[in-house]
Amino acid sequence: LNVHKLITVMSKNNMLLGYARNALGDIVFTRIKTTQIQKARNRKPANPRSELQVNTRERMIAAMDIAKFGKVLFQQANYRRPRNWSVINNIVHNLLMHSITGFYPAIDIDYHNLAMSVGDMDEVISAAALPTAGKVTFNWALPDGSLSTKSTDYVVCALFNVAKGKWAGRYHQVSAGSLTQDVVVPAGWKGDSVYAYMCAVAADLKNASPTTYIGTVSIL
Repeated sequence: LNVHKLITVMSKNNMLLGYARNALGDIVFTRIKTTQIQKARNRKPANPRSELQVNTRERMIAAMDIAKFGKVLFQQANYRRPRNWSVINNIVHNLLMHSITGFYPAIDIDYHNLAMSVGDMDEVISAAALPTAGKVTFNWALPDGSLSTKSTDYVVCALFNVAKGKWAGRYHQVSAGSLTQDVVVPAGWKGDSVYAYMCAVAADLKNASPTTYIGTVSIL
């Protein structure tokens, strides 16, 4: 027992000197207006949590693991979001709504339907991702007669390595009209199987297409 602390608390609890504050062992002293409150410290918080709390936490963790590195690639494709939301908040929300299903411990991530971009532009068509040594070449076409996705817009080309939890890609003003783009992959990815995605982004950066899943790519 800390004698000096005991003396301090006891003196504070003397109404001639003031009110008790701080804690003495498992007793916590607080003051609300002119009322002295003493209560027992909770040494046994509710743990394990309820199944619903654990499920919510694990789903959020799964979404954050995807979004925390992907947000840089897809930041220009998330203009349409609530005013007080960050890009990562928006991506996490959309992943939870559209891409992550199931109940813990059987949570399922639909990598064929990752909602990394937000908007109503037309998706690119005939998209392909072809691996060569140290890089992946993306090829695509633009939808005929589209009023929302044009050659003057941009595209995001992205690769997600689930095993390493990392993204690689090109996103900064890659012309949609170029119809091809190389993405250099990290040296440590050789031999890994990764997912390939694309989306279109408006030239004014105020709209985007849904995320297009291209397929899996084996890195050479």
